[in-house]
Amino acid sequence: DIVSTAEELSFPWMANAERGAKIDAVAKRTGKTVLGTGVNPGFLMDALPLFLTAISQRVEKVEVTRVINASTRRGPFQAKIGSGMTVEAFNEKMAAGRM
Repeated sequence: DIVSTAEELSFPWMANAERGAKIDAVAKRTGKTVLGTGVNPGFLMDALPLFLTAISQRVEKVEVTRVINASTRRGPFQAKIGSGMTVEAFNEKMAAGRM
């Protein structure tokens, strides 16, 4: 069985449908489970803010912002967020839905 904090394993078919299907097939074939957990997505920026509003009588707005120093993160993450790309290349990937 696998438990990972990798956010890509929370919803693997969304990040890459083919890889997600392979992970699912191998897990089913071997009778194992794969659990993607951690603080994002789902807890820190979704469930926790909602939970913290429980003590309020009225909530007008909830805003969550994530700011990180990507220079210390692994290469695939840097590529995923467009680090080192030209503005033009970034905009092209955004327009194509690949960023």
